[in-house]
Amino acid sequence: MITGLDVRYPADDHPLAGRRVPNATLKTVRGATRVHELLHAARPVLLNLSGNTEVTTAGWTVRVDVVEARSEHDYWPVPVIGEVDAPAALLVRARD
Repeated sequence: MITGLDVRYPADDHPLAGRRVPNATLKTVRGATRVHELLHAARPVLLNLSGNTEVTTAGWTVRVDVVEARSEHDYWPVPVIGEVDAPAALLVRARD
């Protein structure tokens, strides 16, 4: 609680909505990476973890960095609430 990992902003009913994104391991065409490594450019990131090309061809690339990847695990650990199913897609805002 001291680090603020229990904070959840009002959002959708999905357990990850409004929370800090877990630093999950991902597999991309460039090799393995972690979610937090994708945030170094300080731009929003759209993670397409489902392979659905409609997600990545919708004109998002001007506004956000689009990354196609696969989650290494079926479940992601989320502080305070435990494990949740790995999402099919995830929009991560840049930290201000």
